[in-house]
Amino acid sequence: MDHTNVEDLESEAYRDSYSDGLVDMFIGLGMALIGGTWLWFETQAGVVGGIAAVIAWALVPIRRRIVEPRIGYVRWTPPRLKWERKQKKLVFWILTAAILLGVAFAQANVQGDEIPSGDRNVVAALPAFLLAIGAFVVAAKSHVRRLWGYGAVLLAAAAVTIALEAGPGGSLLGAGTTIGVSGVALFGRFLRLHPTAGTT
Repeated sequence: MDHTNVEDLESEAYRDSYSDGLVDMFIGLGMALIGGTWLWFETQAGVVGGIAAVIAWALVPIRRRIVEPRIGYVRWTPPRLKWERKQKKLVFWILTAAILLGVAFAQANVQGDEIPSGDRNVVAALPAFLLAIGAFVVAAKSHVRRLWGYGAVLLAAAAVTIALEAGPGGSLLGAGTTIGVSGVALFGRFLRLHPTAGTT
C-alpha cells in the first residue's frame, strides 16, 4: 500500500471519528446559549466567554466516556495532529473574535452609545458571518460535508440579522439551535449503530 493511500485512509478515519455528532451538538448548544444570553440578558453579555469555555472544557471528558468506549481511541500521526492543532487554533480565534464583537455590540447598546444604522446592522451580523467563514474553511480542509451546510445556515442568519436590523443574539440562537438539532440527530444515530458491550 503506497503512502498516498495510507494518508487517504487516515483522512477518512479522521472524518469518521467526528461523525458521531457530539461536537456538532456542543457547538450548537454553545451558540444557542451565547445567542440567548445576548438576546435576553444583554447587560450580562460578558458571561458569553465563560459559557464557551465551560462547554469546550466539558466536551473532551464526555467524548471519552461515551464515544471512545464504542469505537475505540485512535492515535493519529504527527502530521495529522499538527493539522488538528492548527484547525483548533483557527476555530478558537474566530470564535474569540465573534464573541468580542458581540460583547462590544451589546455593551454599546447597554451604555446607550449611538451606532450609525448601517454600521449597526453590519456589526450585529459579523459574529454569525465570522463563524460561517470558519465553518467553510474547516469544511474545505477536513472535507466534512455537513460543515458547508452549517456555514450556509450561519450566512443566512447573518443576512436575516441585517434585513431585520436585529442584534447578534437572535442569529446565533437560531443557527445554534439548527446545528444542535443536527448534532442530536447524528448522535442518536451513532448510539444506535454503536451500542456498548452488553446492550446489543
